[in-house]
Amino acid sequence: AEAASTLRWMAPFLPFAALHFVVIQGTRGFDTMKPLVAIERIGRAMALPLVVGIVALAGGGPRPVGAAWAATNVVGLALSGLTMHRRTRALVAASGRPAARLDRATRREFWAFTAPRAVGQTSEVAINWFDTILVGALLGTTPAGIYASGTRYLQPGMFASEALMQVSSPRLSGLMATGEQHEASRLAQLVGGWQTVVVWPIYVIVLAFPHPLLAIFGHEVLQATDALRWLALAMLVVTPLGPSAAVILMGGRSRQAMVNTLVALVVNIGGNLLFVEHHGITAAGAVWAATILVGALQPAWQAHRTLGVTTWGRPALLAVALAASTLGVVAVGVRLVLGDDLGALLVAGSLGTSLYAAGLWRARSALHLDLWWAGLRRQAPAAPARPLLRGSA
Repeated sequence: AEAASTLRWMAPFLPFAALHFVVIQGTRGFDTMKPLVAIERIGRAMALPLVVGIVALAGGGPRPVGAAWAATNVVGLALSGLTMHRRTRALVAASGRPAARLDRATRREFWAFTAPRAVGQTSEVAINWFDTILVGALLGTTPAGIYASGTRYLQPGMFASEALMQVSSPRLSGLMATGEQHEASRLAQLVGGWQTVVVWPIYVIVLAFPHPLLAIFGHEVLQATDALRWLALAMLVVTPLGPSAAVILMGGRSRQAMVNTLVALVVNIGGNLLFVEHHGITAAGAVWAATILVGALQPAWQAHRTLGVTTWGRPALLAVALAASTLGVVAVGVRLVLGDDLGALLVAGSLGTSLYAAGLWRARSALHLDLWWAGLRRQAPAAPARPLLRGSA
């Protein structure tokens, strides 16, 4: 009852949250990540714990805390709306032409793309959360809590991949819209290499040392060890495929993207219904891993076959080889000698990461990490970069 009451306090802010999400994501269409990063990723992310903490310290219960948390979307919408208005006005002024009026054809084209995308986005959210609900319904709330805690280590790699896809998506769209499939392939493979550089070390460590990582949540969460291993394996496989789902979507094929997510959702729900009740949370992890594989392999094959954009390539393979030969070898060796405990994790993490960093430094040009660093420092790289590389950096 208290949870329901809290949701009612938060509900009035839902329209503000939806509008803020649309507007702040729309600012990426100006070929910049600054508003999204400054307002949402840093500003609101820092404000949330402060606001919640202040209300809680003032004696507020769950309802005021929930309302304060949701109310940050109002401030976010004000800032994102102002940013969008200023950039749009400046763009219209620079063009020397009046702002275009929306006609029936434009509206039809917009909704023909957006409506399937809405269904696909809803399916993606369901994939990320519905299996926990099914575990709770089939096995009980305690296994569901264990499963939810044990699979939290899936998130860091997904955050990194999502960040790179958000940066690259507008540029991929522009390249494919002008028929530059080869350049789009180069950019997708570059992003796939960067994804692998960031994500592979995370899941190599998770795969080798799940016990000390899960023990943080309590001894009972060790029951999720095998589920976490399945998920780590799946992420190691799909990461080198690059931003394949983004390529399909940015190619204008929102219906195809919707079908892909619906297929993955069917695999997820069907697999959980078939196996979880008899095989527990390990089966839930294996089904989610299968869902991840289906959700990545489908668009990668479609992008290559129908759009002429190959999302996997040399940068990702080089990053895989570096991670496996440094951090991977060290992790396996330390695990065999010292076992699966916190001390072994610290030894493998420190030694393996040092070797991996040295390997990345030697391969920085082949992996275009110099462009990445130049982009972060707002400096021109040593060699002139192609426009697609400047945008992605």
